[in-house]
Formats: sequence, C-alpha cells, structure tokens
Amino acid sequence: MSSEENKRALQILTAFAEGAKFQSSASNSSTTDVSAVRLLKSRRIYQKFHRGITETTDASQGKRELPDCNIASGSLAVHLEACSVLFEYLSTGIQGVLSMCNDIISGISLDQVHLPEMDIELILSCYIRLFRFHCTHGRTLPLKDTRNIVHFALEKFPDNPEFLLFYIQRESKSVLTGEIRRILDKAAQQASTPVPWIFAIYYEQLRAKSLVSVIECNDLSALVSQESRAAVTSLPVTGVVHRQCSLFERAISCPSGRLCVALWRMFMQFEVCTGN
Repeated sequence: MSSEENKRALQILTAFAEGAKFQSSASNSSTTDVSAVRLLKSRRIYQKFHRGITETTDASQGKRELPDCNIASGSLAVHLEACSVLFEYLSTGIQGVLSMCNDIISGISLDQVHLPEMDIELILSCYIRLFRFHCTHGRTLPLKDTRNIVHFALEKFPDNPEFLLFYIQRESKSVLTGEIRRILDKAAQQASTPVPWIFAIYYEQLRAKSLVSVIECNDLSALVSQESRAAVTSLPVTGVVHRQCSLFERAISCPSGRLCVALWRMFMQFEVCTGN
C-alpha cells in the first residue's frame, strides 16, 4: 500500500471507531494525516474490542451474525477484530499485530475465548493474510513468532489451505526439513480432508525442484559430459522422489483421499513423470 492508501485506510478506520460517517474529499489530491489525538482515542476503542474477544466469559457473546452477510463470514466479533488488527498494523506496525495474535492464541489455549470454531478460524485467517501481505511487499517478518502462530493454527485447523500454503511458503528455504515433514504429516493424520496430503506432496515437489536447480548451478562448470551431469542430479533427488511416492500411497489409502479425483490425477502425473 502507498502512503496515500495508508492515510485513507486510517481515516476510514478512525471514523468507524468514532461512529462517524467517512466523507472522502474528491477535490483534494492528497489525503490529510489523522491527528495524534484521534489516533489515540481510536486505538483505545480498538483495544477494547480486542480485549472483549480475549476476555469473553459469556459463550453466547459474539455469536450475532451481521444482518447483511449472506455467506459464512463469521460473527460481529470477527469483523471487529479484523478492523482492530488492520488499525494496529497501519498505526504501529507488525510488532503490534504479532502481540495481538499472541493474545488471541493465549486466550484460546487457556479456554478464555468463547467463540464458535468458525469465528476462531476466520480470525486466525485474518492474521495470516496480513502476514502474507506484509511479506509480499518485501518487508521482514520474525520467523520464530510466525512459526509458532502457524504451528498453533495448523494444530487447531489442520486442513485449512491458507495456513498450509503460508507455512510452506515461509519454510520453503528452511533447512529444518524433518520438522516441516513432521508438521505436515501430523496435519494430514488429524485432518478429515485430503488437503494436507496435497500440500505435503506440493512441498516435496518444491524441494525436488530446488535441489535440482542448486546442483545444476553449482556443478555446471565442473560437468564435462551429459553422463556425469545425470549422475550428479539424480542421486540427491532420489530420496525426495521416494518420499513423494510414499505420500501418494498413504494419501490414497486413507478414507478422505481414496475418492479424491485431484489426488489420483496428481498421482498418475507423478508416475508418468518418473517413468513408471
């Protein structure tokens, strides 16, 4: 987002917190900054919204559906938390968002957040989307903090594709291959859908491509014949190929993957590519 877009978003969120109607000035090309006093008041209001979720004692609170929502967009608490997170990100930065997310996780772990499972998943999805937005714009994100958050999200919702994709994207260049495989295997065992199996296979495909690319770049000058090149590039990828074959066989043997057409098509394509 550009600076003008940030200012406009802050104005909208500030007007929402104040209960005022946002009026855009089409005549002015530049958007004015929100005053520090208004930002402070709005921040207190959004912090109150956030504490209302993490400190809820009534299980019926937050279950009111928005009257104009015709899809499963969650209760009012989800949308208030999304506004609070976005306001914190635009006003203070990513560290404030990480602190809010850790509050939510602590409240869920201590059974202090009495919201429906769908609302909890949507709130966590809101945080993950903001983390992905932050990363796609070339900004750094603490790996340790986000790793703990994604591990918790996958523990709670193992078949959520957003959580799985973000986890693989963040860990694609990591050397902790054993831990990544353990997390994906655990998600596949806990989930009731074949989604984690597909993402586990996708991770192995990315790993195989990266291994081949690294070997070809490092050893291109030293290779003098096609035979030596084939020998060098095939040996390290063998383990990844066996891993993919094992994942396919385990996936189609489980009840959720046995009838998955996409999984069978991926398996047949894999067999064709490996010459089987």
